[in-house]
Amino acid sequence: MRVQLQPAYVLHTQAYSNTSLILDVFSLDFGRIRLLARGVRSAKSMRRALLQAFTPLNISWTGRSDLKTLTDVELDANSHLPKLQGDGLFNGLYVNELLIKLTHANDPHEDIFFLYKNVIEDLSGSQDQAFSLRCFEYQLLEFLGYGLAIESIDDLSDGTKIYQYQPEAGLVLHSGGKSALPLIEGRYLLSLLQKEICGDEGMQQLKNLMRFTLHYHLDGKKIQSRVLYQ
Repeated sequence: MRVQLQPAYVLHTQAYSNTSLILDVFSLDFGRIRLLARGVRSAKSMRRALLQAFTPLNISWTGRSDLKTLTDVELDANSHLPKLQGDGLFNGLYVNELLIKLTHANDPHEDIFFLYKNVIEDLSGSQDQAFSLRCFEYQLLEFLGYGLAIESIDDLSDGTKIYQYQPEAGLVLHSGGKSALPLIEGRYLLSLLQKEICGDEGMQQLKNLMRFTLHYHLDGKKIQSRVLYQ
């Protein structure tokens, strides 16, 4: 099978033999795939500079096995070239790792491709990066079928209502007392649903909720980018 100039982003690279790389790539029409990029680490290769994380590319490959062979790569001239620095760079690595560990190989997800494209652009700008990450995490879970179903909850604007996430039941109304599960006020769930930035307390509750939910669906897989950031 030959695929020509497919929009894609490199998520991770791994050295292979003396001059090659194995790439984890997320593509528009084919989802996450693995590619063997032969010879790109040699001094004469012009492709290595392009095969960087967060760079919008058009790539071509051939092969039917799980490890396909890269045949061509070029910069996507129609896309903005993001520049991630500082916290934005670490947050971008975190986003890449989530895609690698939560998505299945060769499973097309056009909606996730554009979700990724948007969050990378957010992380390269001056937007509130923490809130951009919470929105990305929430929508990623929705697209993967692990959604919190916030839109189905009534009276989220009622400041007296507090919810907790139960892995087998989703978000349920908290009946009071102490809980080992993360608690979150309904108004902050509404902020997430409407993509409206909330204050420090709301952001902390959203972070606790998303971290707990992702940990459950990662099934024990550790997020290495968090360790790197710390």
